[in-house]
Amino acid sequence: MKTSYFIILLALIAFVFSSCVENVNPVPEVAPELPAAEMYTMPTALGEADTAVTMSNGNTYKNWIHSGIHLLVWNTVIVANTAIPTAAFHLAVNETPVFIGNGTFAWSYQYQGPLQVYNIVLTGKYINSGQDVEWVMNVSQVGGYSNFEWYRGVVATDGTEATFTVNYRPNNPASYLTIHYQKDLSNDHASIRYTDVNTTSNSMGAYLEYRVEPTSTFNRAFDIKGGQNSPNTFIEIQWIAPTGEGRVKNADFFNDTNWHCWDQSRADTNC
Repeated sequence: MKTSYFIILLALIAFVFSSCVENVNPVPEVAPELPAAEMYTMPTALGEADTAVTMSNGNTYKNWIHSGIHLLVWNTVIVANTAIPTAAFHLAVNETPVFIGNGTFAWSYQYQGPLQVYNIVLTGKYINSGQDVEWVMNVSQVGGYSNFEWYRGVVATDGTEATFTVNYRPNNPASYLTIHYQKDLSNDHASIRYTDVNTTSNSMGAYLEYRVEPTSTFNRAFDIKGGQNSPNTFIEIQWIAPTGEGRVKNADFFNDTNWHCWDQSRADTNC
């Protein structure tokens, strides 16, 4: 009889212990939410809905134009190297994921690009006891390359942080850009930074950072840092959304460390 009680006691202990282990940060059984677009894309224009500027006689627009040119350069780099995977990422919202085991869900679908058709496999895998999701996008071009890993990243399930690495191109699958996103849920301050991590590039280490700071007077900002070919370059751009007035600081261009401002019409003005 004592032996039977002992066996039953051991079974109960094992059951309770097993239940506790299984319920400590269990991995969810439903597919993770796709990352919000703000986690991997940023505006690259001075204004959320920038409009054409009517230039009147007597006004200069050097400060605003100088800021915009630097953002245009970064925009060209970003679009040239992330247009296909970014567009494909957006399309996943229309697809139904399939559980493929090991805490992983897969979205499989086609993306019709401007010139080519691509087969996309996007996977989201719960890691760190379900607190984060690792995202991987593999792209195959119909009639061309296959199974190219374009994106890999980790996103916090609470939406406070995300980090992605974007590989260059199918014929050169080296790491090219990192994207790091952070958000403070208490005040909605958020930032996203693109960094050039291409070890064969003269601009390695360069970055563009965009910030949303709702509690600041200048509630939008860009920082532009030069890479190894221009390590001392650092440009600060700030503006007020939605009215549009802003300011820029660039010692290399203005030969000083002062702010240089523009008004709501984008015309130069005193700060």
